[in-house]
Amino acid sequence: MGLALFRPHGVRWRSSTVIPGSPLREQQQSLLALLHGCLRDSVPMVPMIRALAIEYPGEYCYTLGKLSRRIEQGMPWVEALEQSPGALPEDIVLALRLGFENDTLLPMLEQLRRDESHDWMNREQSFWRNYLTYGLSLAVVMIYVLASFAYFIMPTLVKMMQEFELPGNQITVMRIATQVAVYLALFVLAITLVLIVFTWSERLRSFARRLFRIPEASTGKMRGFLLRMLAHVTEHRSSMKASLATLAEHHTSHDLKRRLSAARLGLEQGSEPLAALESAGLITPAQSSCLQGESATTQAWVLRQVGSAMIGQDFYRWRWTQSLLPPMLILIMAFGVLWISSAMFDSMYSLVTTLAQEPSGR
Repeated sequence: MGLALFRPHGVRWRSSTVIPGSPLREQQQSLLALLHGCLRDSVPMVPMIRALAIEYPGEYCYTLGKLSRRIEQGMPWVEALEQSPGALPEDIVLALRLGFENDTLLPMLEQLRRDESHDWMNREQSFWRNYLTYGLSLAVVMIYVLASFAYFIMPTLVKMMQEFELPGNQITVMRIATQVAVYLALFVLAITLVLIVFTWSERLRSFARRLFRIPEASTGKMRGFLLRMLAHVTEHRSSMKASLATLAEHHTSHDLKRRLSAARLGLEQGSEPLAALESAGLITPAQSSCLQGESATTQAWVLRQVGSAMIGQDFYRWRWTQSLLPPMLILIMAFGVLWISSAMFDSMYSLVTTLAQEPSGR
């Protein structure tokens, strides 16, 4: 139906394949666009969400199926999104909840689509998969080289050392160095394979986040999205106190929930909105001074730009962290290679020294 096309023999065509498949964020943007269209044009959501589920095989298909069933059973669609983790990012679901409570749902959807499209179209290339491919290739080559050394070259060296009666501790050191080098290469291979599996599987990433209670986004990124939502509240002149209460109730970060509650309490005690946000630590004194005396439109624009800048800084920090992976893998295997090389050259030096000290008639 709708988005699904069929072959004559009943095999469904899809716009997304399992391998390599569409990124999760791209799938979520499709759902966001679908929700916007349904709300704008008064189109029933359930059949459209089910049609979209056919387009995406794998985990996201099941997520959309659960979402459509909840809506069909009578649950409000915003609440159904909150009960369907992974259908949309947590910050977008929170923004939709805010728009729903403030009766600005359609403008919120339009703004979210603009922000997501801008972020997606202007994103910089991530080299994470290149790093993993490099680590995998390096580990496989090193394991092959070290295994060849351990099973073909080292036994010959050991026999030579035993024949010339070199100290036994040097043989032991060489054997240990070879084993350590092989184990380090295997460790790098295992770590790389685990990272590849987690990069590929959204289900495993979600399971790990739930198991270790890892938030979906960093604190900086969540604060950036929060400033975008406050920009929307300011632009549409919604009640700041009610908006802070909604955000404090539904936000997933305990620290930001506390700050939002503190800002709402400040408003109840008679503080100005900017002063309340500043005292709660949601905006800096410099940002508060910049916003002071400006129109609602200007304040909204500044808050949105500051929030986008914070999200961009978070991306650059994550990319810098990713860039540490290749040198770390190289240093781990370089340590093993250095040790085995030192042990081998030490043994060869002892062998040459022993031969030089023996009488020529032997």
